Amino acid sequence: MSWSAAALHAIDALSQARVLRGHFTIEEMRAEISIEDPHDLRAWGGVTQMAIKAKIIEPTGEFKGARSSHQSPKPVYRFVPVGFRSK
Repeated sequence: MSWSAAALHAIDALSQARVLRGHFTIEEMRAEISIEDPHDLRAWGGVTQMAIKAKIIEPTGEFKGARSSHQSPKPVYRFVPVGFRSK
């Protein structure tokens, strides 16, 4: 299994475990996932887009400062309920 497929699977598992409730940044979500970060953290951008396309997460339209980038504003997401996801 590729790193991106494993990361997407971990995001889906996290959504079903209901560990994160409400709204979160990808940085906050990454802290809850037990998967090793890729060599280049920008790879999370592609996985984020895959998770949006699969309707696992959706952007809220809000932004929040991220510790990893000197409080640079990052999009905020929420999990899509399982019954509303694409197959």
